[in-house]
Amino acid sequence: MRNVEENSLKEGITLLKKSISSYSSLNELFGKIEDIEIPSLQEISFKKDKSSLEEFSSILNVAFSIASKPFSLNKKEEIIESSSRSNGLSSEAVRKTLMDSSLWKRYGDKMVPEQVYYFQYYDEYIIYENIFIITFIESLYEELERCRSFYVSLLGVYPNRLNIDDDYLSIALKQLNKMFSKLDRIKDTSFYKRVSKSPKRIKNVIPTNILLHNQKYNAIYKFYKNMISYYDDVSLNVDLARYYYFLLLKNLKLKGFKLRENKELPLFDNKEIALPTSIHFKNKDFDLSLSYLSSSFLIEIGKGKLRYSSLLNICPNEPFSVTTSKNKCSSYDYISLWHLGYQVDDNVVLLSKDYLDEMGLISTYLDSHLYIEPASEDIYSKYCPICKEDKLLERGRDTYYCPFCNSTYHLEEEKIIFISRRKK
Repeated sequence: MRNVEENSLKEGITLLKKSISSYSSLNELFGKIEDIEIPSLQEISFKKDKSSLEEFSSILNVAFSIASKPFSLNKKEEIIESSSRSNGLSSEAVRKTLMDSSLWKRYGDKMVPEQVYYFQYYDEYIIYENIFIITFIESLYEELERCRSFYVSLLGVYPNRLNIDDDYLSIALKQLNKMFSKLDRIKDTSFYKRVSKSPKRIKNVIPTNILLHNQKYNAIYKFYKNMISYYDDVSLNVDLARYYYFLLLKNLKLKGFKLRENKELPLFDNKEIALPTSIHFKNKDFDLSLSYLSSSFLIEIGKGKLRYSSLLNICPNEPFSVTTSKNKCSSYDYISLWHLGYQVDDNVVLLSKDYLDEMGLISTYLDSHLYIEPASEDIYSKYCPICKEDKLLERGRDTYYCPFCNSTYHLEEEKIIFISRRKK
């Protein structure tokens, strides 16, 4: 996720916790969940984006100033030099030379030093604070790359509406291009070339006197601390799962599902939103159970004797990449803050190519697995109801898979039940 999206997620989870804090259990909340306002992380992100890009541009100026004139340690190195090439010996160097007989040689009745001790002074740039600056520059570069990829993904393409010079996306991309040019100039400095050769990088920075009291270094330090919303991928993934959990609950309620639990289910666990271990729902057509596994939701669906399942992987970052799972499911789906996808062999195909808000993404996901429609069994045992192709593969009794649009469906009692309804 982009930095601004991570900050939006933090803010969204805080708002969500406040919204549900007055309810004593999930059972009570689910009865009124349509009244709960779930903040849109997309909206929060868009509102923060403009100021965020301006802040990035400003801090880049500070980074460039440091790269042009960095802080350094003046170090002393002891060397032995030819006496003919040395001048301006310090008193300490003279004393050491006098005490080292191996440097002296007799010429007639005189002892003359052929070599002398000499102290060479130089600036050392590879220090903790400068390695941190390199870490920051690299982190900022990665963040700006994520921003650029995100904005490019939203660009209009023919035959849809194309972007013009003064719209927000065009302006943002122009700002980003300028920032990348400035980053390239920083990377071309002798400071960057020298210090970046150090293999060490500092993620969890410890404040030093320089980072606290040098004005420029302190500005970078404060900015970096604010950039890091989540220090590990696990907590980021769990918070995104908590957010989508409530969108799942709200959508299930809107689709007529009722909670089928006699015991009271907790809303919180150690003051954090509790994720489901296994909760059950039912509407007029389907039985459904929802469980949170590591980084994913397992959704098991029943319609009479028909049983199928979906593993919805929660993905903070895009592009989606295939994940391995111990759970054998009918379909493997992927959701981020902006897109929905599904797995075909070793690839993830986008189901939502056009812009959808978070509720739209979850609704599209559930509709792809919870759709039932009157249909001719004779016709649709031969032709795909999505793309009309006739080369169907049987996946069990009265269950068919279309290799052209990747839809899977079941036929019974002159009805079609979509196990996975995909778009062509």
